Amino acid sequence: MLGSSDFTTLSQFAMGLIYLGQLIYSAETTSYMVDSEYALVSRLLHRHRLRKISRLIDVGAFL
Repeated sequence: MLGSSDFTTLSQFAMGLIYLGQLIYSAETTSYMVDSEYALVSRLLHRHRLRKISRLIDVGAFL
């Protein structure tokens, strides 16, 4: 039989899992946004024939 303290512990555990899920989701979303902004800047630089600067950014991104 479960007491009220068991339900409190279970509730706190569930809230912790939800919070952890939100942290993971926000980290993935932020990573995706940074990747898309990098791709956009890279495309703009290529389009404007700034290839040397673009290559430096490409090298810097992988270091």
